[in-house]
Amino acid sequence: MKASGSFGLLLLIAAVNVARSPEMKYAIAHICVEDAANPRVTSLVPLRSWTREDVDEPPKFLPLGPRALLYNSKYITEVSSTVPNDKVDYIDVASEGDRILGAELCNGVPLLFSKKHGVLVLTTAESLAPTPSMCDSPMESPCPSDMYDGNLSLYEIDPNEVSTVTFDACGKLKTAFLFHLRRDALLCRSLVEELFPPPAPAPGSGPAPDERDVDAALDRTVLRIATDLLDDMPAGDPRWKQRPSGPYTNIALGSSAALQIAAQLRDKQRAFSLFVDFLRATGLWQRLGLVSRESGGGCVSTQCALSSLAEQLAIALTLRRLQQGADAQLIDAAIYQVVCGETPEVEEEPEVEAALSSGALSPADVCFRRVSKVARVLRALARLQHAAAHADARAAAGHATATLSILTSVLTEVQKVRSQWQTHTVPPQLGPRALLPALADLHKRAITQCARNCPSAPLRAQLLEAAAALADLLLADAQHLQQNAHTQHVYENMRRELIQPYIEEGQTERAAALAEKFKDFELLIEMCVKKNDMDKLYNYIDKYASEGIAEATFAWLTEHGGPTSAQLIRSVGSRYPSRLSAWLASAAQREPLLALHHLAAREYRQAASTLANLACEETESVNRMTTMASLAKLCLLASEDTDSQSSDVWRKIESRLSLGEQHSALPRDLRIHHGMDSEDTRVINPEELVQMYIESESKSLTEYDYKKALDLTDFIQDMERRDDLRLRVYCGSKSIIFIYVDNIRVQKKFVQYENKALSIRSAAVGSSKCNGMRRERRHELQAWLATAIALSLAPLTTADVIFRVPEVLVRHAAVPRAVGTGRANTASSNSTAAAAVAKPNDHDSWNSDDGRLDLKYEEYFVEHEISAVDARKAALQLNLDDSTLIIVVHF
Repeated sequence: MKASGSFGLLLLIAAVNVARSPEMKYAIAHICVEDAANPRVTSLVPLRSWTREDVDEPPKFLPLGPRALLYNSKYITEVSSTVPNDKVDYIDVASEGDRILGAELCNGVPLLFSKKHGVLVLTTAESLAPTPSMCDSPMESPCPSDMYDGNLSLYEIDPNEVSTVTFDACGKLKTAFLFHLRRDALLCRSLVEELFPPPAPAPGSGPAPDERDVDAALDRTVLRIATDLLDDMPAGDPRWKQRPSGPYTNIALGSSAALQIAAQLRDKQRAFSLFVDFLRATGLWQRLGLVSRESGGGCVSTQCALSSLAEQLAIALTLRRLQQGADAQLIDAAIYQVVCGETPEVEEEPEVEAALSSGALSPADVCFRRVSKVARVLRALARLQHAAAHADARAAAGHATATLSILTSVLTEVQKVRSQWQTHTVPPQLGPRALLPALADLHKRAITQCARNCPSAPLRAQLLEAAAALADLLLADAQHLQQNAHTQHVYENMRRELIQPYIEEGQTERAAALAEKFKDFELLIEMCVKKNDMDKLYNYIDKYASEGIAEATFAWLTEHGGPTSAQLIRSVGSRYPSRLSAWLASAAQREPLLALHHLAAREYRQAASTLANLACEETESVNRMTTMASLAKLCLLASEDTDSQSSDVWRKIESRLSLGEQHSALPRDLRIHHGMDSEDTRVINPEELVQMYIESESKSLTEYDYKKALDLTDFIQDMERRDDLRLRVYCGSKSIIFIYVDNIRVQKKFVQYENKALSIRSAAVGSSKCNGMRRERRHELQAWLATAIALSLAPLTTADVIFRVPEVLVRHAAVPRAVGTGRANTASSNSTAAAAVAKPNDHDSWNSDDGRLDLKYEEYFVEHEISAVDARKAALQLNLDDSTLIIVVHF
């Protein structure tokens, strides 16, 4: 027995069948002892060349890489430790009178001890350096020294003959691989450099991972050879008839001479590992880029794609092992569904279909031949339901438990293989034919249906345990979806769907364990709050303080509102005040809670500032605005700030309260006209309120109402806009002046304009009493006309303003009524207009004796529009110094 690598042993064994022949048979066994409790034989190489006369003295051996040195006291020979030895050459030392005493390796160099010559050094043309053992290679595959098994057909292929008939990239790379297996490094290197010349050295570092080529010739060639290697037909099984297409056009590197499926799969695993070693040894591994995915879109690294093929090998080996045990019936049903179902995913060759139909090939033969597609068996297994699932709940639970156990065993082996590859794991595929969604559906069905309806408590517990193990593996496999922003929500939804059923079934401990392992903080928070276990929630927050669970807690409590928001302020806020303040201040919609948090912490100045901001931002409710402002004022008064009443916050609060009072003081006509007659209205900005006064046509507005409009202009920050609004308020105030068109009349302190020019009709009054009243009314009229002139001359520097003013018209009345007296204004330049005023109607008579004109008319009003420019022109023509000007005003 000799050691081979770290966990390998070479054992020289002998056997004899006395009943058939007394001849002793020898062989070299390769044993892996990585698992000391379960050593396994990886290969057995017979030694047919050791002759019978040497049986009296059994041979000893010394491992020399892929070969071994067999010797006894008389003979020395070198044999292969990986392939059968039919004919070898012996060195007979006894003929020279010598004798071999022993042999040993010294630093990899074999030393022979002979009786006559002493120490001898044995040299060979091949490298004698030891190679890694099976357990040192990826996927726990055998190392090159253990690979040369007689079942693999690739050792029987002559690379020189292949090179003469293959001209494509795949054929040439396979030829280089065969030269590598024969340790012809020179030819192997020349072929590789001819196919894929090394890139020119670029200054600086190599390309970034995101800048690698996609679907380059090297990547597509490597991936195709690896896939074909896993899908090659067994060469030694006569049931598989190769399609006649030439001797070397399809070089089957993964073909095996074994007849058993398990042996065929192991041979493919060895050939695959040899191919990966070839890529590493020639430097092609480091040059691999990206390849497009067959389904699901996107691209992955070629190394990840090769890792996926290694996982498919692990799935096939595990399924075949389980198929030979108690779970054979379930696996057979899934394989039959895959191969012989109504819609098979893979279209087989016509000769394979014929052999399958005739029974020459079984569904298992066809399924395990295509290792690259073996994951479809797991998908079919997940969708397979028990025939009596609806009638027998116990049988359905047992079926689900067995299925979960099979899938858990397979995925566990896949995880082991994945951990041995030093590459990023391929993100799981999604879609109707993806494996992960099918397994998630099985997990949900097993818990919500089978476990819930199972009448047996022990079976139910066993089913839940198997489901939890599968959920752990599925979440570990799906974690890579979280790294992509486009698929992160898919992972979060899947995580919730896998854990939530345990809570519904009362398995809170299992749910908490899974949620804590895979960082489902929202679910942990929900469980703690619903159970009112705040101490456990605080432990989670302290444990995952750097992973954002505190902010997740604040968000969850805020979203659910009501008592949970109160819990946020009272309990969580008192324990983590600074973090809560920072989180609430980071978003404007959280300001109401921020104000409550400041109040709970007795930070009245900060609470007043926050409430004042809320009052300024309020637009939907006047009552809410005034309430926020009032609370802010109370908080500011309660604070210990001595200069609180002179601060900006105080002025902001007073401004909001004043604006609220202005809303309350709106005249009733304006409130009704603008639909603001309800108890609470929206907050109208001050400029809009001023416009409401200016544009109002109500005759009930008084000087006090327009004084409110002037007060509202104090809220306008833009000085030019504020002055403009004030001017428009003065001009629009009908309690100051009415401008009449076509007739001039002053009545109750109103001025009338006619035809854009002012005409005042005067009449002579003979009594001294009238003369006294004339002087008094004249001074009063002068004051009001001065105001009118000022108003009409004021907007000289601004745009023209159009006013809507009433016109007093008269018409004939049945009952005569004196409407006024006077003479024509001698200062008027328009005598025709004056005459028209003196004689408005032909049938009216003029009494020249007393100067009175008895008019039989009645008044009515018509609205007109007149501009300020025309009013100014008329005012400029007015002569206020005329001694005969008499205005009669009726009160």
